[in-house]
Amino acid sequence: MANRIVGYAYPKQRDRLNALVQDIYQLNAGRFRSTEEVFNVFAKAVLSGRLLKLARLIEQTFGKGAVRKLALDTGSDQNRKVLPENGEDDTASESK
Repeated sequence: MANRIVGYAYPKQRDRLNALVQDIYQLNAGRFRSTEEVFNVFAKAVLSGRLLKLARLIEQTFGKGAVRKLALDTGSDQNRKVLPENGEDDTASESK
């Protein structure tokens, strides 16, 4: 069997993450020393499960509702069921 080079998994998602990191870095001039520092905010959030710092960074950079929009744009169909388009809790409307 010949050796072959295999690319990274999830190339579209990686490209989207890299673009997001670059945008955050550029829009927060002076706050971060490098794009790697921005990426580390993402990495720490994912690995620790503590997403609040990352969510605040995204909302401060792109505006209110940016985290929800990002989740809807990049998530699976299952996320779309959890995050309704109208911003209301589905369970609240079911009990009315």
